[in-house]
Amino acid sequence: MGKEMAAVFKDKGVHPVLLFGSRGSGKTSLIASLLKYMRDRPDADASIDLAEELFPEGDPRWTKRIGWARDVFYKKSFEFIDRQAPATTQEAQPFFVPVRVTRKNGAYTYFAFLEGKGEWYMPDYEADVPFQRFRGFIQGLLQSFSSPATVLYVAPFVSEDKDEGPSAKGLQLSDMGLLGAIGEYGTVRKAMSHQDRHLFLVTKWDVCCDSIATEKFLEPEEEDIQTVLAERYQLSWTKYLNLPLSTENKSYSTYCAGVMDGRTISAPASEDSDRIAQFPRKLWDALYQNATGRVLYEDVQPRELGWLDKLLGLLRR
Repeated sequence: MGKEMAAVFKDKGVHPVLLFGSRGSGKTSLIASLLKYMRDRPDADASIDLAEELFPEGDPRWTKRIGWARDVFYKKSFEFIDRQAPATTQEAQPFFVPVRVTRKNGAYTYFAFLEGKGEWYMPDYEADVPFQRFRGFIQGLLQSFSSPATVLYVAPFVSEDKDEGPSAKGLQLSDMGLLGAIGEYGTVRKAMSHQDRHLFLVTKWDVCCDSIATEKFLEPEEEDIQTVLAERYQLSWTKYLNLPLSTENKSYSTYCAGVMDGRTISAPASEDSDRIAQFPRKLWDALYQNATGRVLYEDVQPRELGWLDKLLGLLRR
């Protein structure tokens, strides 16, 4: 089925967005926040629809996956808009949430977001090799899809162990899970991995910052992000840095889907809401550029450093 999906994606010009991360890393919340942005932000300048036409029509094997995609696109994302974080994904198999993003000029682009249980990426210390293999659906797609994809390694600033809550053990499991996913991706994708865009993403970034009103929250220094990654994701971050990829195809950033207390999403003031919205806006722009080679939002493009910026950068060192 993964090979069949790869053929459909190739034929329809779909850009897959592959999210890898352990249980509780925030993969589903990240997808829900991207859907929310396109739905309720006037400055999104685009609309979004569930692209059911990408599923093979009339094929009963895809019925469950269509239902799971609908559940994310409608139920979970609307719960997110109502300030309720989505429950942990528990579907039996990985699946894609296919969407069509349409700009005001009528031009549209297909994306497909990979969803699935974080347990599939958790290390299994009772096995001879603790790293888990990708599910067959994912393997088939990665081995057969010959066009570029975007790969997101989801690394939460805090990670929960199911028995202890947020803990060092939770972070260790998340780190090991990503270490295994990076290695497995390279094994399965092989020579085609060089054409994909890879992004190591620190989620739950608000927990790292004293306030979302700080400069660190919205525009962190590269050193701040690197320090967090080196301290909390030592194994997977080191492996990521050593991937044989060009700097253009390998980057890192931060992400905040919303300020959460358990499954409750706080209702921020208008200004704070605009600050949080910058994260999905920047990620949408990156995904759009990866898919089309064109800019979606000019205002989030990195500005060219002037002489004063360069001097200040040298002084910070």
